Amino acid sequence: FFSLHGNDFTGTVPGKVLRNMTQAIHINLSSNGFSGTIPTELFMFTRLQHLFLSDNPFSAGPIPEEIGGMEQLSEISLKRTNLIGTLPEFTSFDDLYQNDLSVTIRSSYGGLPSLRFLLLSRNPRLMGPVPIFSRPQNLQTVVLDGTSVSGDFSSICQLPRFRDGVSVDNNVVVVNCSGASDTSIQCSCCSCCEIEAG
Repeated sequence: FFSLHGNDFTGTVPGKVLRNMTQAIHINLSSNGFSGTIPTELFMFTRLQHLFLSDNPFSAGPIPEEIGGMEQLSEISLKRTNLIGTLPEFTSFDDLYQNDLSVTIRSSYGGLPSLRFLLLSRNPRLMGPVPIFSRPQNLQTVVLDGTSVSGDFSSICQLPRFRDGVSVDNNVVVVNCSGASDTSIQCSCCSCCEIEAG
């Protein structure tokens, strides 16, 4: 377990330190001032389950595809890290809040059996239809406000956490829509919200 959360560290993340953490299960570097690129050493950890890199001013660039190959990874946070481009293939949890992701949500996301949170809000260039969710039996939160994602969300409403199309146990689906008359979203268990300008 290695955490540097909220320490105002700056500069690049030292790869030499990370190379000695091959048995790490949890790494938290969030809420610092780390810059440069996300170190490639992080993608070599075969046991890593939790990776938190949020709130660091990394160099603008795509989410490294290597993250998708980390088979044990079940929780990842990359919010506010200046990442741009397309969503990679992930094996589980996604938290990519407030970046500049583009294209569509991969259809494979709907088949991730352990997916619990899909938080992709405030990515205005993220567009296209929502995937059909068939396998994530524990999915409990989907937040897509501030995106251009549209379509039929009814497969989410049929999952166990949204019994009979109604959210239970404070589970939530938040989508961006302009009101009750908006026909771009079909969803009986969703809440709509307005995004303030700017």
